[in-house]
Amino acid sequence: PELVLAAIKANGGAFRYASERLRSDRDFLLTAIERSCDVLCHVGDEWRCNREFVLEAIRRTGTALCYAATELRSDRNFILSAVERNGTALCYADLELRRDRNFALEAVQRSGLALRYVSEQLQLDRDFVLLAVQLNPSALRYAEEEFRSDPELVLAAVQTDEMTLGFATESLRSDGAFVQRALQRNSAALPYAAEHLKENRRFLTEALKVPGVLKHAAEEVRRDRELVVLAIGSDGAAMCYAAQSLQQDMAFVLEAAAANPASLQYVVDDFWHQKDFVMKAVEVTGMALWFASPEIRRCKDFVISAVRRNS
Repeated sequence: PELVLAAIKANGGAFRYASERLRSDRDFLLTAIERSCDVLCHVGDEWRCNREFVLEAIRRTGTALCYAATELRSDRNFILSAVERNGTALCYADLELRRDRNFALEAVQRSGLALRYVSEQLQLDRDFVLLAVQLNPSALRYAEEEFRSDPELVLAAVQTDEMTLGFATESLRSDGAFVQRALQRNSAALPYAAEHLKENRRFLTEALKVPGVLKHAAEEVRRDRELVVLAIGSDGAAMCYAAQSLQQDMAFVLEAAAANPASLQYVVDDFWHQKDFVMKAVEVTGMALWFASPEIRRCKDFVISAVRRNS
């Protein structure tokens, strides 16, 4: 079979000279189609009319739709199934289907790549593209440049899928004000902003005020004491994403608690077994005693002292 497959790769017509056994072997046929889609020109109608076989061929190469039986190529549900397996298949669907707004939206919902193959009129229709990215954010990757630089369209995609910020134009990903808006929609989008922004302290100072952003920041940012305290000031849970070296630094933890007492509930457990730390934390906020270990909370003298520090 390998020799036959090599010949088919060089010239799909070579399939005609394969043995009858090979030409009737489903697995061999599919492998041959991967080598050359022209093989489908030479298979019998029983294969080109076989819905499951053709769908599997399309999964391997979208071009296979060209050779499917006419009744399959005119079947809307079949085309949608084909697109779900391989977005490029839409390129070979009937033009009337690719012009049909509702059908095109269904296709894009199944595969963002399908946006590249809907009719040109729909590709240039802003309202259509907005609906498309709302249904399937990954479609933004295949939108025209004018739409990938459209703030509303990009934000609609980012709200559901943070990775789509990476499909926006460089000018948008470099726009600090726009990226701030994107982070407010989806804090996980930070890694997809322009590199220079992620290294810009002024930008980070604002970005880290958005709850959840620190989780997605670079390690050097999560080691930066000043920036992490700033993040914790807006979101106590940000303590969880500070570098380990900071989480284990008593002075830092107390500074963070002063910025946002709610961060204490995310402090590493070891601190709550240390009387010195607990007392200092109590001076920041009385609620700190709640998190102390049972042993410390049962110590009458310690509790009395703590109450005197912060009643």
